[in-house]
Amino acid sequence: MPTVQGCLTCRLRRKKCSGEHPVCSRCTQLNVTCLGYGAKPLWMDGGLREKEGLEKIRKKVKLTTDGQRRSRALQGMRKGVQKTPSKDLDSGAIVREQGEPRPDLDQALTSPLLSQTLPNGSISDSQPLLPWVHDPQLESFLLMHYLDFVFPAQFPFYSPDASQGGRGWYLGLLMRSKPLYNAALTLAAYHHRKTSCCKDFHGGGRDGFEGFYSSALNGLRDRVGKLSKKKLREGLKDSIEVLACVVQLIMFDVARGGFEDWQAHLRATPDIHPFLETYCTDSSMRTISRSSRGDIPDLRDLSFIDHAAMEFFSSVILHLDILACASTGKGPQYADICAAALGDGDSKVRLDRIMGCENWIMVLIREIAVLGHSTRKNRQLRNGLSMSEMEAAKVIERRLDSGLEQLSGIRSLENGTGRDCDLAVRKITEVYTHGAKLYLQVVVSGPCPQLRESISGVSSTLAALRALPEPNLLRKTVWPFCIAGCMARVEHRQEFRELASAVDINPSVFGSSWKALEVMENCWRLRDEGGSVDWLGAMDDLGYRVLLV
Repeated sequence: MPTVQGCLTCRLRRKKCSGEHPVCSRCTQLNVTCLGYGAKPLWMDGGLREKEGLEKIRKKVKLTTDGQRRSRALQGMRKGVQKTPSKDLDSGAIVREQGEPRPDLDQALTSPLLSQTLPNGSISDSQPLLPWVHDPQLESFLLMHYLDFVFPAQFPFYSPDASQGGRGWYLGLLMRSKPLYNAALTLAAYHHRKTSCCKDFHGGGRDGFEGFYSSALNGLRDRVGKLSKKKLREGLKDSIEVLACVVQLIMFDVARGGFEDWQAHLRATPDIHPFLETYCTDSSMRTISRSSRGDIPDLRDLSFIDHAAMEFFSSVILHLDILACASTGKGPQYADICAAALGDGDSKVRLDRIMGCENWIMVLIREIAVLGHSTRKNRQLRNGLSMSEMEAAKVIERRLDSGLEQLSGIRSLENGTGRDCDLAVRKITEVYTHGAKLYLQVVVSGPCPQLRESISGVSSTLAALRALPEPNLLRKTVWPFCIAGCMARVEHRQEFRELASAVDINPSVFGSSWKALEVMENCWRLRDEGGSVDWLGAMDDLGYRVLLV
């Protein structure tokens, strides 16, 4: 039964509220943040800020209702599509191997999702291929949706100019690699479903990404099996396709709020390790056994598409690996590669151009993660850090302070004359640096929000988050946002909630930002109950590990 007053969002919009707790279904259907039934946020003051907040909500409602109309039109289009596709290139034959069965589309859409990994993290070879029919009109729509909306949202800082070949290499790779193609369509179908707020778009209330996802997993399993039997010289091209598919499946699992699959995908890629090392590191630093995998391949044999893809996806996988360590406390998968690939100024791996964060700070976050992993194991044997660990922490702290000084110096020299993209990268790097200082403090002293250094770290990170040139860039700083939020004292908690509310972080968003907020709220609850916890303890209590990207 609806409440008398309704939720704060419906009251602000002056609409009838459905009254469900903790969030009302009316807000959920319109894909807007339900502000709940408690105290008003500070911006609901009856003044200019409240008017601006109302205008944002109205725009989001309009966007959702427009999307619903488009989805209904698309659904009508799909009903008119023939269920037996033609065999020419335009029909999608570029991504179907000869002899694959073609069942009824509705049967394929409602097939159960295959389990994708064994307990040890290796990709399962016990599952049959999911019969999957290709609907050319739907696939064309989803492919354009991915290229127009999903890819730019995933990588807003990646903007190569014409002299660098643009982004056409990625379309070429998609058309060449069937598993990657299906992984991209999986993301597109899921993103469309989330942003259109149309639950029947894929028919029968089922998740339409299911078939694409299963096909991507089975194709990846097949490629990994073949790759493990090839020598380095023979397998480099295949390894690029495997790496690209793994990255997209990890990002899909993160986008839908998954907890286990992304870890399995990251663990299930040992066979791409030597290929990644071959490309990313200098020949003098390679540790590959020539006798076990054959001669080192000549990178000059790679096409433009392969070079661009390896440069791009090696950057992404190293970024994900570092944040996986810092998010979950696990040891790094690619520790030796990170040290060599991210260190030099002329490195092939340039995270600022793809992920929006400079290499040097990710190197330091990796070092803190490695130190934290070591200290957690050693604390079981003794109290406190060893002298060598304390010295390592001091060295990292000095490098963090030096990095902040350099960022401040660049800001003073530019004095507002720099490019918008450069400004955003510098501001994001600054947020990550303050978050890393706080992370280091937790590694050294434990989760102690009352310490002067922790209070200062939370305040500095909050200030850096507020200084982001665009509020939506908060979604690109999920890790420091969560780290600082988990260490916040009671008086700072509402500020983190308001930052999340300002960019409409809610259960329906695409990505892990909502899960990060859940982790923060749980950390605060546990601390209020007398516990001494950080984000790892909060995740353990929730029963899952979130990749904070």
